[in-house]
Amino acid sequence: MTVTLRFWANLKDITGEAELTRSYPEGSNVQFALDEIYQTYPRLKEWDRSLLLSIGHEYTSRSQILQDGDELSLMPPVQGG
Repeated sequence: MTVTLRFWANLKDITGEAELTRSYPEGSNVQFALDEIYQTYPRLKEWDRSLLLSIGHEYTSRSQILQDGDELSLMPPVQGG
C-alpha cells in the first residue's frame, strides 16, 4: 500500500521535503511508518516524544492501521503566545 508522509515546520527542514511517498505492507500502523522514516532521517527521532500525528484532517494514534492512499502528517507541537 502507498502512504504519503507530510512534514511540517522544523520537520520539513530536517527532511528537506514537504512530503514523501512510501510503500508499506498491508496492516502497517503509524508506528511502523515512524520507525521506517527514522531510519532514513535519524534527526526526526529527536522529535518523537512531542510529535503531533494526523491522518487526513484527524489526529491519530501510533497504533492506527494505515490504509492505502492515507496522508500521514508529522507536526511539531503547536506554540502560541
